[in-house]
Amino acid sequence: MTRTPSAVAHFWDRFIARLLKRGVKASAARWYVIRAERYLKAFPDKRLADHTAEDVPGYLQALGRQGTVEDWQFTQVVDALQILFQTAGVASADRVDWAFWRDSARGLTPNHPTIAREAGPMADGPVSGTRFKDKRNAPSFLDQVRCEHAAVLERLWRRSGGAIIPSARSRPMRAGSADSLRFVVTRIRRR
Repeated sequence: MTRTPSAVAHFWDRFIARLLKRGVKASAARWYVIRAERYLKAFPDKRLADHTAEDVPGYLQALGRQGTVEDWQFTQVVDALQILFQTAGVASADRVDWAFWRDSARGLTPNHPTIAREAGPMADGPVSGTRFKDKRNAPSFLDQVRCEHAAVLERLWRRSGGAIIPSARSRPMRAGSADSLRFVVTRIRRR
């Protein structure tokens, strides 16, 4: 099928008509066209009618990873692609989970459980769990056991002659270490 300039213009007229019917302001319609054109440029050798439901997630994931698109712009891209597919009558348009992609455009608030650690008072430090090794957080149950039973752990270690070697390691245990506690727990369970 050849794409004549008049056929292309007619397609974009239909696209804009759908936008306006959905309540998109005329001043914003050009941005929807731009977003749809960028999607098409990402697949230069593929006709729009040949696009599959798998093409959209790949494009949106790549766009989201760039980190240069605001939440509202990402939602606009999702809407533009949905209308693009519907206007072109792409068969796979109904197999794309458009609602999922709209929801994924929402940023997480600072108190969201998945980012609470990074957004908390220690947000200046590294993101990984390594910052907790400095014991800036409250003592754990295991820390309390080590403190309250340090003498018992030390005595067990000394009775063994300091030769208790944890499995898969070649160095002796230190009293109060996680290895020594593991040894005590193992010995108690065996009784």
